[in-house]
Amino acid sequence: MPPAALALLLLADPGWLELRWPEVAGCPTAAEVAAAAERLAAVGSRRPVVAEAAITVDDTGYSLALAVQTGDGVQERRAHNARCAPLADATAVIVAVAAEPAGSGSSRPARDDEIPPGLQRTPSPEVRARPAVGAFVAAVGAVGPPRSPAPGLQAGLLVLWPRARLELRFHHTFAAPLRLAEMPAAGASCSCRRRRSAAARDGRGGRGRCICAAASRSVH
Repeated sequence: MPPAALALLLLADPGWLELRWPEVAGCPTAAEVAAAAERLAAVGSRRPVVAEAAITVDDTGYSLALAVQTGDGVQERRAHNARCAPLADATAVIVAVAAEPAGSGSSRPARDDEIPPGLQRTPSPEVRARPAVGAFVAAVGAVGPPRSPAPGLQAGLLVLWPRARLELRFHHTFAAPLRLAEMPAAGASCSCRRRRSAAARDGRGGRGRCICAAASRSVH
């Protein structure tokens, strides 16, 4: 290891922390970041932390990519700021919190209000539920005036989302004779077809059509 790199690593190592922080013009040194983490870390037992930072500079400011490794795994953060000092402060906070012993009463992830703006956690992407698709077939019946029952058939397609549903229905009632109680010798044969569809929560709505052939005779 080159002497300069060795000196940098030793200055940035307070015992529990191995900090790899690059020397960038306008940024605090590795020793300053490690000293800030030492002041912020809980007093007492501290678990080992390995933190590696990469900093790039452009016309808009400083970009930080930070990886912090503990016994629980690795967490990564990215941030951009016009100045480098807020990124160094945020690194010290994250490292100090990561050093808290697992299972201790004070062990917790760094809160967003402890982290300077620009290095706050990125919310997890929302997971969209896939729609459920189903079909149904049902036998139905109808009773018309005065009391003539008629069989029918209903089928449909149903698509469900968490907060909405789409329902397509087909309803067919088979032909049935129609008789009037007051005039048993007169009547009609009707055939009804009804199509229903809806794109609403309750699936109501639709229209239908009936065709009737009437016949009668005189009664003496």
